[in-house]
Amino acid sequence: MTSYLGVKIDVEGSIHVIEFDAEDVHDRLTALYRLIGCDVVETVDVAHGITVWVDEEGLFRQEPNPMLTQVVRQSVSEQTPIHGAGVFLASTPDGDIASLSQDQALAVVQWWLHSSPTADLAAASFV
Repeated sequence: MTSYLGVKIDVEGSIHVIEFDAEDVHDRLTALYRLIGCDVVETVDVAHGITVWVDEEGLFRQEPNPMLTQVVRQSVSEQTPIHGAGVFLASTPDGDIASLSQDQALAVVQWWLHSSPTADLAAASFV
């Protein structure tokens, strides 16, 4: 079993370091469905080998997430509004999921801090 480390921005715009264990693709997807609160995922490649996983049906099933959208727009300026939560993970060259490195996790936190003047580390949970 492999352990994966990522960063989640929830529907309230708070940021959390997350970790999950998975043996195979099915386990990884099941974990992402649970973390995001969805049945189908899609990805947005942002920068530095980082991918954010979001609800593919979020537009129809979840409220807009302005904080997550702003975070992603720091790398993908034309990003349309994202609905629901998002999980940031690294991507391997062959497109598989990987844990974020410390530098990648720090980049996501910095994007989050720069996305809103009211972003507060007190609203963050870092395990």
